[in-house]
Amino acid sequence: MLVPFESLPTQARIWIYQSDRIMSSEQVVGIQKDVEKFLARWLSHQVEIEAGFVIYHNLFLIIGVNQFRSEISGCSIDASVHEIKRIEHNNNVILLDRMHLAYRNSVGIQIVHLSKFKNLLSTRELSENTIVFNNLVQTKETLSNEWEIPISQSWHRKYL
Repeated sequence: MLVPFESLPTQARIWIYQSDRIMSSEQVVGIQKDVEKFLARWLSHQVEIEAGFVIYHNLFLIIGVNQFRSEISGCSIDASVHEIKRIEHNNNVILLDRMHLAYRNSVGIQIVHLSKFKNLLSTRELSENTIVFNNLVQTKETLSNEWEIPISQSWHRKYL
């Protein structure tokens, strides 16, 4: 059952899928249509899953599930990953490659491969205060509080 992302409770479980590049408006529209169709029919043990989504910065697809109304099963999570792969193919975008990281600088949001990210840290082009997107957050509440944080407070700090 598709619901507005904003209506999901703060403890809703979320998954963040980051593109390897800023998506075009056409890609965003295509992804929105595909995700709407999927979430409208997404089931767990033959029961509708209450879910919503949002796309931020033409870069991040975030899907949320109200776990209090819908128990999410391993099979339904597998179905969502299969759907993300189909969405990638249909919209010529990569969303499942975890080797690209996003951070903010004075120009805006930058996306780099992990190897370049490490190099930017070693050359001090990025610092412990650089804002990164922590795509490992798991609830809507942590999305608000712990998604955009300094490297020093993120899992990224292991590369400092």
